[in-house]
This record gives sequence, C-alpha cells and structure tokens, in this order.
Amino acid sequence: MVISFKKINESYYKSIGVDLTILWENLHRSPTERILHHQQMLTLVEEAKKAAKNKTRSHPQ
Repeated sequence: MVISFKKINESYYKSIGVDLTILWENLHRSPTERILHHQQMLTLVEEAKKAAKNKTRSHPQ
C-alpha cells in the first residue's frame, strides 16, 4: 500500500487544526504570481489597518 507524502502531511496537519489549502494553491503559482499575490494581500492588510486606525480616531471610546 502506497500513501502519498501529501496525504500523510495533510492528515497530520488537519489533526492539529492546520489547513494546507493556501500552501498547495501557492505551490501551483509561479514565483512571480506568488509575489504579486503577496503584494495584493499586503496592500489589503495595510488598508484594513489604516481604516481601523481612522475608525478609532473618529469614534474614541
């Protein structure tokens, strides 16, 4: 019986609550695509931080 490396790791990581979906998706991308995707996500996070900061300034508790 042959068990693939991916299945062994997925089973282990799922058992400890880790979802490897994003990792597998990224491995299908080219390095350039990974960098572009990372930059898009970084921009999104920075915008969210900025919006949260502005919200706390306009609505102090």
